[in-house]
Amino acid sequence: MSFALRAGSQASGTDPRSRILRDPALLEDWELLSILLRTGSHKTDVYKLSQEILIHVGGLANFASFCQSTLPNIPGLGLAKKTTLLAISELASRIRRSDLLQTISPFPLCDLYNSLWLLTARETRECFYIITFSLEGLVRRVEKVATGTLTEVSIHKRDLAKVALDDSSGYCLIAHNHPQQTCLASIADFNLFAELRRFFAELEISCFDQWVLGIDGLYSCRHSQVLDCKNWSRDFLPEEYSFLTDNLS
Repeated sequence: MSFALRAGSQASGTDPRSRILRDPALLEDWELLSILLRTGSHKTDVYKLSQEILIHVGGLANFASFCQSTLPNIPGLGLAKKTTLLAISELASRIRRSDLLQTISPFPLCDLYNSLWLLTARETRECFYIITFSLEGLVRRVEKVATGTLTEVSIHKRDLAKVALDDSSGYCLIAHNHPQQTCLASIADFNLFAELRRFFAELEISCFDQWVLGIDGLYSCRHSQVLDCKNWSRDFLPEEYSFLTDNLS
């Protein structure tokens, strides 16, 4: 990945701060970042610093997965600028979740996976999530209900039930992460899914899967396999979950 600094971009009237007032869409990612960072350091100007940050994180798409423990160790990136980057990361993550909750497509699992990946990529401990859906398959809520240690997380059924019942859910999906580890489910994961599936069935809520997110992808406890999420589309329900449309209200 490379970023070319435009000639004269720091000149009066042609710098990013001036040009954004005319047409923000024409600015490159590093130019927008330079506006938010405002200044560089005594060794590096803000334009070069912005490019180095984007190169380090792998581009704008990975900004929402920023966390304090993975902030780049780049000269000139002090505490003030790190807090700015963390704020950008959190805003990007919240915007992604807000878009997910406003979608009118039933069971937007591709967007949901991307949102969960961004959330869990920042976590250094196991976290447990519940995602609720209406009877029509629309996302009602994405909520983290528990945070554990590096290797385990404890949950309470009453917490899950409250979320699902408060949302008048027809369906739910549960998910947790394996920080910096494989996504392959353990025996305990399978047992938990079976137990929670029965529990939600008593509440007349279909718990259709438990996802496990890891560094190597997404594992489905329902299908007992790693899912090929790279080929998922926002426009179509993944084939593995085509059964969800059979009984939509």
